[in-house]
Amino acid sequence: MDNLEKMIVLAGGSITCLRCTARAKHSKQQCRKPAMQGKTKCRTHGGASTGPKTQAGKDAIRQAHYKHGEQTLEAKAARSDKSAEMQALEDIMHVMNMTSAERTRGRKALGYVSIQTFEEARRWIYLDLLKKHEAENGAES
Repeated sequence: MDNLEKMIVLAGGSITCLRCTARAKHSKQQCRKPAMQGKTKCRTHGGASTGPKTQAGKDAIRQAHYKHGEQTLEAKAARSDKSAEMQALEDIMHVMNMTSAERTRGRKALGYVSIQTFEEARRWIYLDLLKKHEAENGAES
């Protein structure tokens, strides 16, 4: 599968240059065009692309790819926060012997801090209630 041809001979053998390293999805065959100078891909497969350089260009690409909002940076951060909260609640349940189930497997969310003692559980609950109270008071004013 890794048997890519590095060079291609053109113009009856008088020109030798690098061959495009792109592969077809279905047939898995290598592209037959020469790569652009100093690149590994031909113009068709992205050798001419340098990508957006300015912030306005990057924002335009981000907006062009926007579909439904599930994968925005804000949505990902909110999901990660909720996942860390759920994992902390699971820790609290185990510390207080409220469950005998196994702990959830897999990688932990960004921002997750393990809760292993009753005092840590009390502190987490207090801080969570304080955070919710401040959010309610901030929304009212």
